[in-house]
Amino acid sequence: MRRAAQLTILLIAGFSLAACMAEPGIEGTWVSEDGRPVVLTFGGGKAKIEISAFGQDVALQGDYTRDQNRLAIKHLSLPPDLEKLRGMAGKSAQERLPDQIDATISFKTESEIVLSGHKLIDGVYKRKEQ
Repeated sequence: MRRAAQLTILLIAGFSLAACMAEPGIEGTWVSEDGRPVVLTFGGGKAKIEISAFGQDVALQGDYTRDQNRLAIKHLSLPPDLEKLRGMAGKSAQERLPDQIDATISFKTESEIVLSGHKLIDGVYKRKEQ
């Protein structure tokens, strides 16, 4: 009987500890590990996607939400100086941005993630040390 009580207490303590352990957060800066020139920054509900191509740097900004392994980046916008450029068919660059980026996030480790679901951010990222 005493052994059963001890085992019950240990099980309750174990489940309580497991419930308190949260999945790592994504706040911070993440650098692409698969050779793509992409840097993601998350914090305070804001997301920044920095892309370097052909000697030019572009930074998209938006709001993000995370629900377990689902990541949504909404309200993407370009810096005002880039918005002045016009794309094909008279559409502005802003009109060519997706309304929302939905992705699945998986943690390989606390400092390494895999994002999939949208070509703009698909890949493996490592947390940049502060």
